[in-house]
Amino acid sequence: MKKIHLAILTALITLPAMAQETNSDFGLWTSVGAEYKINKKWKVEGEAEWRLRDNWGATDRWAVGVSTDYRILDWLKVQAGYKFIRNHSTSITYRDYDNDGELEEKNWFPYFWENKHRFQAGLTASWKVNNWKFSWRERWQYTYRSSQTIDRYDIENSRWETKYRSAKAINKLRSKLQVEYSIPNTSLTPYLGIEAYTTNKLEKMRYSAGLDWKLDKKNSLTIGYLLQDYVNGDDDDFNTNALTVGYKFKF
Repeated sequence: MKKIHLAILTALITLPAMAQETNSDFGLWTSVGAEYKINKKWKVEGEAEWRLRDNWGATDRWAVGVSTDYRILDWLKVQAGYKFIRNHSTSITYRDYDNDGELEEKNWFPYFWENKHRFQAGLTASWKVNNWKFSWRERWQYTYRSSQTIDRYDIENSRWETKYRSAKAINKLRSKLQVEYSIPNTSLTPYLGIEAYTTNKLEKMRYSAGLDWKLDKKNSLTIGYLLQDYVNGDDDDFNTNALTVGYKFKF
């Protein structure tokens, strides 16, 4: 038993160390949720979240959402949900080659806000072996970004101009494997997770480790660490490691 506890503790310590080696941004991801169990098989949940980036120096996004899941079998449940996201887009500098083949800066977009609507549906299979729990989740995610006009600076001609940014829709498949261990005679459950985001190719990987703490029958707290690695992201995507803190109340 001591070896199991040591392995879990080692994993919790190792993930932050891995994150620091990526030389990426450090953020804070927080959430507050409420869950209502309609019956033994069906429950609904509401959640609000707030994320910081740039070493906690700027808001990355805030969001509110609602979701539901229904247990089809003892080991299988179906899920669906919607989330409104107010996203704080990063500053972007576009570069291109000039006539001499030299790479030069063309346009600069400062930080700007954008609205996103996200719909998702999926299945989760889970199995318990003594104090261990293993789960596999497949989730389809559809995100719609609203059109808008934003200001950009034309570096080449030294002037500000207004740019129309068209709406955009993205479909993704999110595949996640998670392992949990309920420490006997305690209310603590450490976990490890790995998740793949796929469009027409593998876009990014997300690695997580943390601790679920059941304060009482209605209240629980989750503290963890997350490493997000863009494998084939856009030019303005950057790897992220973040401290995650979540609170949930059960009615």
